[in-house]
This record gives sequence, C-alpha cells and structure tokens, in this order.
Amino acid sequence: MRRQNKPSDDRRINTGGGDYIEGDVRTGGGDFVGHDKIIHVDSQQTITLERFVELLAQIQGLLAHAELDEETVQEVAEDIAKVQEQASRPQPNKGIILKRLNSVVEFLTSSTAVLTEVTELYDMVQKAVAWATRLFR
Repeated sequence: MRRQNKPSDDRRINTGGGDYIEGDVRTGGGDFVGHDKIIHVDSQQTITLERFVELLAQIQGLLAHAELDEETVQEVAEDIAKVQEQASRPQPNKGIILKRLNSVVEFLTSSTAVLTEVTELYDMVQKAVAWATRLFR
C-alpha cells in the first residue's frame, strides 16, 4: 500500500489551476505574476519613433543598474543595441526588432536575479515590444 504525503495540518488548497505561494513574497512594490502577465497598451497613446528610441535609452539605463549577471547584461545590451540600430534605419525591420526584444524578455524571465531588480526593466521591455508591434510595419 502506498503512503500519501499530506500537509501536517491536513489543509487542502484548491487554486483551480493557479499558483500557490505560502509565506512572505517580496515584490519590491512591483507586480507578482504567477503565470502570464498581460499588458494593455492604450490605443489612443501616440507612439513615435522618437518616444520608442527614448524608451530604449531608459531600458539601457536600467540595465546598467540591474543586479544581473555579467553575461546576461552583455547579451541584453547587444540585443538593445541591435534594436536601436534597426530603429534608426530608413526602413526598420520589424521582425528583427521584435526578435531581439523578445530575446530580452526571455533573458529577464529566466534570470536568477531578485525579482525586484528586474521588474521595472521587464515592464519597460514589454512596453517596447507592444510599441514596436504598432510602430513598425
């Protein structure tokens, strides 16, 4: 006969398929996302190439201060530089821009850095992805 492991206090936790965390969780004032985070972009917001380039500069500034390992910082910086290069061309390649930005998202989500250190950076990169999708053809 198989013995089943049960919580010592016989609690049952039914999350309906969602995440469950017990104990303190520090988000540093940012969002706690246990699954997919959906970001809505105001369709009335005017997105210009100039604002997009400014956003990339802000991402670079945050990257310089994020407590990420050196290799991750280098890879992310290279991707952002390629996005900036593409954005400055007369005919930017949307596919390359989105591929590089999504690569940054992947690096940040797989990072072992403290969540509070990358939350703002992650949110800004997600914003850049949304803007690039609308800005470039």
